[in-house]
Amino acid sequence: MKIGFCANVFSDEELRPSLKALGEMGYDGVELWDAQLRDTDIGRLGEYLSSLGLEVLQVCPYFNVTGTQDELDATMETAREYMKIANTLGCKLIRVFTGSVSSGEAAAVYSRAVEALREICAMGRGEGLFYALETHEGSLMDTGPATLRLIQDVGAENLKLNLQIPLDGGREDIFHSAALLGAHTIHIHAHNWIGSWPNFTFLDTGDYDFRQFLTVLREQGFDGAVSIEHGYHSGLSPLEIARREIEYLKQYKR
Repeated sequence: MKIGFCANVFSDEELRPSLKALGEMGYDGVELWDAQLRDTDIGRLGEYLSSLGLEVLQVCPYFNVTGTQDELDATMETAREYMKIANTLGCKLIRVFTGSVSSGEAAAVYSRAVEALREICAMGRGEGLFYALETHEGSLMDTGPATLRLIQDVGAENLKLNLQIPLDGGREDIFHSAALLGAHTIHIHAHNWIGSWPNFTFLDTGDYDFRQFLTVLREQGFDGAVSIEHGYHSGLSPLEIARREIEYLKQYKR
């Protein structure tokens, strides 16, 4: 298991010193978002991360395979751009959103979305790239069964899952989600909450047992990255949260 941190919580001015601090804490890697990768010297950024001993665990563009034809064309161009970005950064995983159409509203666009995802996965296969569908409300991956169906319908061996709970607006049992989707999960956006999403707290102080959640995933074969996504809560700075969370997660590394 690798431990990561989502760098989207840092401003442009904070990014480099914050990356240095994450490396010193012992993080294995970071995730980088589209806004951090535009108008940036990708090669120099990659060299800086390498000097810190940090991997790029995932890059996070915004695809839309359920929108208009123009939006789909733009998505395919973004997919080609991100192949180059990922390769330059030595990153093998690209996050995938599908757009703002939920699984229950997707009948008219579902087949086209599946074909587009097949094409994106085929583009990256020869480069050794993997794609991770991020489970998220308002997307084709908003419930466990819908997510599993999409993975199966696309049928690409390099299409995996970035599991972010809760699913189905909090109605789907967290441990059921983990058991259903764990075999396809390569990456986790990790967080916990008190009361309801998004009242975030630390992984070990929220409403659900993160250790049990991780155990269920591992029973299904998960051995990927656990990445802290919401580094802002409890009145602490992102780096204060990062420092506390990695000390908790280190006990589960193997």
